[in-house]
Amino acid sequence: MPTTLQRTVGRYRLESLIGKGGMAEVYRATDTRLDRTVAIKMVLPALVSQQAFVERFLREARLVAALEHPNILPIYDFGEQDGAPYLVTPMMTGGTLAQLIGVNGLPPAQVVDYVGQLAGSLDTAHEAGILHRDVKPGNVLMDRNGRPVLADFGLARVAGAASDLTATGIMVGTPLYMAPELAQGAEASASTDLYALGVLAYQMLCGATPFNAETPVAVLHQHVAQEVPPLSKKIPGLPLPVDDVLARALAKQPDGRFPSGAEMIRALGAALDCDVPAVVSRPAVAATAASATSAATQPSSDALINGTLAVTPAPSDHSAVEASTQSPQVSGTKWSVAFIVLFAALGIMLGARSLVGRTETPQPAPATPWRQAAQPPKRPKPMDADAFISLANRAATGLQFKPGDPSLAALAAFADGGLAYTRGDDGEARQAIDRVRSALGDRRPAQGIPSWIAEGKAADSLADWELAAIYGDARGDGLPLVDARLSEAPLDFKAQMGRALLLHLADRHDDAIKQAMDLYALVPPSKPRSAGQVLRFVADEYVDLGRWEDAVRTYRQVVELGGPVVAQAGMDGGRIALEKLNDGTTARELFRAACDAGNDLACRRASAVLRTGRPRRASR
Repeated sequence: MPTTLQRTVGRYRLESLIGKGGMAEVYRATDTRLDRTVAIKMVLPALVSQQAFVERFLREARLVAALEHPNILPIYDFGEQDGAPYLVTPMMTGGTLAQLIGVNGLPPAQVVDYVGQLAGSLDTAHEAGILHRDVKPGNVLMDRNGRPVLADFGLARVAGAASDLTATGIMVGTPLYMAPELAQGAEASASTDLYALGVLAYQMLCGATPFNAETPVAVLHQHVAQEVPPLSKKIPGLPLPVDDVLARALAKQPDGRFPSGAEMIRALGAALDCDVPAVVSRPAVAATAASATSAATQPSSDALINGTLAVTPAPSDHSAVEASTQSPQVSGTKWSVAFIVLFAALGIMLGARSLVGRTETPQPAPATPWRQAAQPPKRPKPMDADAFISLANRAATGLQFKPGDPSLAALAAFADGGLAYTRGDDGEARQAIDRVRSALGDRRPAQGIPSWIAEGKAADSLADWELAAIYGDARGDGLPLVDARLSEAPLDFKAQMGRALLLHLADRHDDAIKQAMDLYALVPPSKPRSAGQVLRFVADEYVDLGRWEDAVRTYRQVVELGGPVVAQAGMDGGRIALEKLNDGTTARELFRAACDAGNDLACRRASAVLRTGRPRRASR
């Protein structure tokens, strides 16, 4: 959980500690001169006295600052404070490519788009003589517009400046993405970066890397000795030329690979019959070998991932290779323990699903043509200071409220809390939640106040990401906060749903659906209530997108699961079927289910449809 603080570093006001690793800390901060939110990465005090670490840290800043490309995370500034070096970057809030890929991969057109943009960033770095050396989805951040940005040049060095081995002879990199020659002790090159990009393209298409094993050493052996598994055998209908492109991208010998990212993406786009983005490759100021020689032999650095440190420490003595995986927060010995536990848990839940004979997990259907502008049920929307000021004005004028209505006091308190939250006063924002609850008592929240604010959990015990969700992610930092929680507890159901909600607030509805469906696949059949909550969220997202058939289909799945959500899900599904699809039969079925669950309005709607045999609005 981020720690709030007030401290200045140069012209930057530190606001909260959002991540800490073995080498550095990352803070959310405000640039007081430009009045913008940034992320600041600072070397830990214990390492400031070690000159090699300090030089390596500043070297990373100089390397990246020399590169100019829209898909490379820029360095705004760097310097030292009381002898401690720091660097300043944008605060990325869109998550990582690893989270976007999930277990099912991405559509071909999106793969070509992302690979093309990343190919341009690597070509730019290579033209400057700079190697990244740790290309992987966890080091690709997504901005709020869905653009991939290559981050963490902490392992980068000038080509030819030094060996890829540390002073103790330990390779640096991530085994899942390491070229065969690196496993055999050769130096990194532009070709090894492009090999990693080829692995990434493979993973984006199917959701898995081509080589996987229980130990890092076994993975490296597969890179050296095994042929690339043809994707056409995993994905029915995939054009066969894609296999040829990936086989060349992942050739065992460097001279058998594509000579540049631009050539790789042109071949991949042609094989998939997708438009290739313009691969932007700009000349950048080449760093000198002398500036990197001493620092290139240091252990790997912490990655700035979604505003959170993703620790990649030097490996333990029983494993000579850094063992990070798709989740950049887990490495070294933690990789083995954390992922064995995680996969065991997932295996138990998925095994239980198959034993009970639950129906096949529904997948998001292809988008249907939009019939008309969506009229979704009342759902939380992104908030900002102006939105909370508008709520405060409503409370001040008392419009739509009777004199003495407790909802009026609740609305005023919520507006006060929202304004406090937007200016970074989390303490006041939490106190406002208590005032809202006190004013409401047993009443439902008034319009403008999110319904989940009435949850019984004490306000001072709410996680920071929960606070962000309550206040409509007004500061835009909710995703990094919930991602930090999920790095600690990947199976936290509420945090997983919280992430889906925050994606909704960011108007990333397709990503929100994917997040929720990935979570649905993990819900055991013994918890139909949880499954129903997830599917109702998915159905509501389909409504926001105007995908009426998909929404009705998913509302019906919620009704089939049963539970307390049926009363509203049946009502919403019936309304969409009636008003958008002109399907009176389905509407009556869903209204009847909601009626049986205690929704009186649904009973009236079902009776009206039965009497008239045609769509008709029932009076409220």
